[in-house]
Amino acid sequence: MTSKIKLDQIKRYQQNLDEDHSSAVIRRAVTHKGILGTSSDFNSDSAMEPVFSIDLSTGKVADQKQSGRCWMFAALNTMRVRVMNSFKVADDFELSQNYTNFWDKFEKSKLLLRKCHPYR
Repeated sequence: MTSKIKLDQIKRYQQNLDEDHSSAVIRRAVTHKGILGTSSDFNSDSAMEPVFSIDLSTGKVADQKQSGRCWMFAALNTMRVRVMNSFKVADDFELSQNYTNFWDKFEKSKLLLRKCHPYR
């Protein structure tokens, strides 16, 4: 598009939008429910039933309880299944979340200190 948008075009577009009753309804819906809430197609959501052809034995899955460490729990739960199968341990076996969390915090602290060191 090589031509500029003129002010009278914007006014005309706004006037057409204001005169359209359905646009006011849509605007209110998006304002109250957000773009994702108003654009969801509930008919297609209910028609999509997840079907899986394999069933994996996972044992008891560790719960992060909204701690914000889902990435760590997902990795540990995935590794735990391989450890359980390799060493034939009980289904309630868990890898230490505290251990990985400690080293995560340690590495983040070390990075911060390295970034601050030139400014001492």
